[in-house]
Amino acid sequence: MDTATLIDDGPDASERERTTLIVAYVLQAISPFTCFLATIISLVISYIKVSETRNAYIRSHHRYLIRTFWWTLLWGLVFGALCWVLIGIPLLLGLYVWWIYRLVKGFIAYAERRAMPA
Repeated sequence: MDTATLIDDGPDASERERTTLIVAYVLQAISPFTCFLATIISLVISYIKVSETRNAYIRSHHRYLIRTFWWTLLWGLVFGALCWVLIGIPLLLGLYVWWIYRLVKGFIAYAERRAMPA
C-alpha cells in the first residue's frame, strides 16, 4: 500500500475499521475459553487488516495484537518446556497476567482512540 494514501487521524477511522478491530480484540480475549482457536482467527484478521486499513491508529492496534500473539506463543513454548523443572508453572502464570495486561491496555487505548506504540 502506498504510504501517501494513509490517513493518520484516529477519530477519522471508519466504523467498519473500528468494528473489525474490536472483533479482533474480543476474539483474543475469549481465546482461553476456545482452546486458543479464537486467537488464530484474530491473528488472521489482524494480518489482513494491517495491510488493508487506511488509518494509522487502527493499523497500530492490529500490529499490537500480532506482536502480542507471537510474543505470547514464544514465551509460552519456552515456559511450557520449563514446566518439566517446575519453574515454568509460575512463569506461565506471569505470562498469562502479562497477556491480560496487553489486552486491557489495548482496549483502553482503543476506547480513548490512541495509537499503540510501534
